[in-house]
Amino acid sequence: MRSTFLRGIRISLAVVAFVLATATISTAVEESIPRVSTAITANADGRRLQSEPNVIEALSSNPNVFSEFVNFAERANLVATLSELEGITVLAPTNDAFNVLPQITPPGFVDNLFLPEYSTHLQDFLLYHVIAQEIPSSAISTGDIVPSIAGGPITFTVDDEAIWVNYYEEIIRGGPDSPDEGSKVQMFGALVVLPDIEASNGIIHGIDYTLAPYWVGSNVIDVINAFDYHSALIGLLEDAELIDILMLEGPFTIFAPTNNALEQYDGSVDLETLLLYHVVPGIYSGESLEEKFSNLESLTTLQGEDIQFGFDLSGGLGSESEVTFNGESFLPVAVDVLALNGIVHSIDQVLIPPSSAPEVDGDGGSIFDVAVADSDTFSSFVSFIELTDLDLVLKAVSGITVFAPNNAGFDSLSDESPQLVEKLESEEYLLHLMDLLRYHIILNVVPSRQISDGFTAESFNAEELDFSVESGSIFINSRSEVVIPDLKADNGILHGIDEVLLPFWVGKNIVDRASESSDLATLTSALVKADLVATLSEEGPFTVFAPTDAAFEEFLDGESIDSLDFDALTKVLTRHVVPGIISDLNTEGIVTLTTISGESLSANFEAFTVGNAIIGDGILAENGVMWVIDKVLPDPGDVTTPPTVAPVDLVNVPTPAPQSPVETPQSNVVSLILGPTPAVYNSGGNSVPTPAQLNYIARNMRRPSQGNLLSGL
Repeated sequence: MRSTFLRGIRISLAVVAFVLATATISTAVEESIPRVSTAITANADGRRLQSEPNVIEALSSNPNVFSEFVNFAERANLVATLSELEGITVLAPTNDAFNVLPQITPPGFVDNLFLPEYSTHLQDFLLYHVIAQEIPSSAISTGDIVPSIAGGPITFTVDDEAIWVNYYEEIIRGGPDSPDEGSKVQMFGALVVLPDIEASNGIIHGIDYTLAPYWVGSNVIDVINAFDYHSALIGLLEDAELIDILMLEGPFTIFAPTNNALEQYDGSVDLETLLLYHVVPGIYSGESLEEKFSNLESLTTLQGEDIQFGFDLSGGLGSESEVTFNGESFLPVAVDVLALNGIVHSIDQVLIPPSSAPEVDGDGGSIFDVAVADSDTFSSFVSFIELTDLDLVLKAVSGITVFAPNNAGFDSLSDESPQLVEKLESEEYLLHLMDLLRYHIILNVVPSRQISDGFTAESFNAEELDFSVESGSIFINSRSEVVIPDLKADNGILHGIDEVLLPFWVGKNIVDRASESSDLATLTSALVKADLVATLSEEGPFTVFAPTDAAFEEFLDGESIDSLDFDALTKVLTRHVVPGIISDLNTEGIVTLTTISGESLSANFEAFTVGNAIIGDGILAENGVMWVIDKVLPDPGDVTTPPTVAPVDLVNVPTPAPQSPVETPQSNVVSLILGPTPAVYNSGGNSVPTPAQLNYIARNMRRPSQGNLLSGL
């Protein structure tokens, strides 16, 4: 499932760290707490560990020094991440550093980290010790600032060949009753005591103190108060005398309205009632809220009433106002801003308790409920919807219009195209069924009175619907008539139609679809030259990884496709064809596919990669699917390198007009995972993680639930 709540801007943890600097605890303690000896070495003979083991294996091989770090990694479910993520630097606190952690943190801090609801905090705490680039000690200079994977900045100071992390000094002045009435300089920070432990996927520096993210010394009030756009909320919390309550242990999840949202609020609800309705006991991260949205669950607030989650896509695909609370859409401004006693999500709307909200017109129930209630008319439609789990859309998405074929319409399709219906009922064609059903949904409320002759609208699968009006009757695509108009529901409107609407791919094979794309002209010519047109026009189904014209141009290095002889061209093309329909709906993680030529091909639809190529748009055909890719896949025996561009944001549906792959800008991915970076590594390296690292982080650290068929949202 593509992020919905997480499409809100993940706040820059680096900025928060600086804003809350005065409130955070020191990453070190008084000199009276004993430090780890700087005489520790990686091996008994003083040599560094070799690079064969990965980071976790290297740490595990030194249990007397790093067993606690490994323990924290296991509890945080980060072992796989730190074992597989390439090119990282781990600032690993020693066992002694972890042992003193309870002494230098608030009471119960360590115990809380291991509670399930604090899992986001535990991961953030540990990832604050990980940098998404490999930095040997020899490359570190005073003043270097790099972002951790958690987002907060890491600063380095070099003093007499000693390397300090997050170092600062504080002048301690003696008083009249002090034995020493003078002043002294107290040093704070973590000292690198075991540098340059090499691992196969990065480098480790052992440090003698744990590093503290900004939130370790900040409660939810501190966090809210750190941002100017919440100044009005702080004032209201003071007026309602709720500040002290929210400074308690909690934990709390705060949905914090911005100043702009509060300016537009009419003041109709009792202040304390209103504010407590924005506070939920417990910790609910953006990821856990996504699960709530998907499962149509609710949360009970401190005010006592529930918040009901849903979606509103009335603005169309790509609309920012997608999440609804109690049916009202809003735009998350910042999500997952952690605090010691909870988590804060900044939102652009004031939430109104249901008991104070205006009545909502509707015939009762969702669009799905309306269809289910008339089983004599819509039972076939409901059955197909349930095969895809798109019932969640018809239940949870607000502001939509559904054109539901009646049972006679599905019977007509079975008589007209029995093979198509048989395919749509099979699990292998789930991608196609989802696309066909989305073609019956408009992400806006369109009552029949608004439809005039020549009216057009974009459907949920991004194809256009054409309307005509003849003698007062409404027709869609000159095929289907609206026979039951304007069945109202709480989340939109349903129109019954007498024929199933057929998207653009119906009746067209892979070769047809390739020839329609202006970006696949070379591929189309190559298929003809290699006598593969007949093969890919057969029943199949097939999955074709379709290189663009630009990909072929790079592969041919200035030559034409005619420069390849028949056998060579056939070998290249068949390497891109896999039997069956392969997508993110039936694969998870890295999978090995066998092509029609018998070669093995590695693909990962979660990371949008196949071989050394990036997967772009999906183009459906009745006998399979084409995935547009940016490179021609090399011979498996050739040495390949990972893709070097940002992941692609897919909506797995075709459109009548061919489109180029839509890439998620790397800057957006960095903002989502890390927040804006505070500085670049001063030695000249790039502090922005590589795309492969970002893919891994996005896939594993903020991984949305699998199998949810709202993946196109």
